[in-house]
Amino acid sequence: MKLETIFNCFHHCKIRSIEELVVDASEECPLDPEVIENLESQIRQFHYHNPMDIRNLLNYLEEQVTAYTPDMDDVIEDQLQERSSLQVEVNDNEADDSQELFVVSATEAYKMVEMLERF
Repeated sequence: MKLETIFNCFHHCKIRSIEELVVDASEECPLDPEVIENLESQIRQFHYHNPMDIRNLLNYLEEQVTAYTPDMDDVIEDQLQERSSLQVEVNDNEADDSQELFVVSATEAYKMVEMLERF
């Protein structure tokens, strides 16, 4: 996840609204060469056969991989599936007490309306 995205989320939620804290996410934070050299010398003292590069350790690439982010179609599909499964559960729990409807022609319906008006 990008720093700018996180900042925008905090800003939107009004958790932190100070504009001065905006960090350009495109710039990588440079590591101090002295600190890198100091850490590398400490690692060499352990005499590892295949030590990991300290730059890779401090900026591990797998941490930059974001998890799957569903798009709008995926979210809609999930919601539709969830609702349809809930509807099936509700229908299964209810007893089928429905009655079969009979077909009424337009002429018959008009006659019934006239009868109701007279009533």
